[in-house]
Amino acid sequence: MGTWAAGKAWWVKLSGALLAAALTAGLALAPAYAAPAAVAAERPAPTLETLYQREQNWLTVQTTTLTNANSIAVNMQNWIDTLKRLGKDTTDLETALASFNGAVASAQTRHNAAAGTLAAHAGFDANGTVTDRAQAAATVRSAYDNLQAAHLTLVGAVVDLRLAVRTWRLNH
Repeated sequence: MGTWAAGKAWWVKLSGALLAAALTAGLALAPAYAAPAAVAAERPAPTLETLYQREQNWLTVQTTTLTNANSIAVNMQNWIDTLKRLGKDTTDLETALASFNGAVASAQTRHNAAAGTLAAHAGFDANGTVTDRAQAAATVRSAYDNLQAAHLTLVGAVVDLRLAVRTWRLNH
């Protein structure tokens, strides 16, 4: 294996491992509940407060994950530019990167919606204590839905990008 091939393999493995670690951390901290809003409204206030805090934590982790995804997109573009200079056909990689960037932008939109919901903290006071159970339940549900949608979009984008890189490497 030549120096270029070894460097290319190292880069792909490193970026895949870093993104997998970031996404795994985000998944591990994601709240695991799926109760409808009507059930959430019947929960005692401490549970809503706990869920609100978990979603605040998830938002923080997901912010880091989105930053990492943007870094990977930059690294991928740099790799594509290097391959182009070497005369390689990078059309498939460019298409995959464009799709990845679109998915990251979509995830960022949903993430920002969750951040706005949590920042408005309807039903909670500034300390995260429930003041209106119905509003608090709606806040928790809306934030969860947006965070989950962003998470699933990111996971799908990473899987698709990794598959495109693997396929390209096998064909070139």
